[in-house]
Amino acid sequence: MNQVYKCADKALYHAKEHGRNQCIVADIS
Repeated sequence: MNQVYKCADKALYHAKEHGRNQCIVADIS
């Protein structure tokens, strides 16, 4: 479960860095 939070956190910061109104899909495979 910890891995899910790490991927979500990375996706969140990636979206914030690239502007507003972003939707990032994390691939946790």
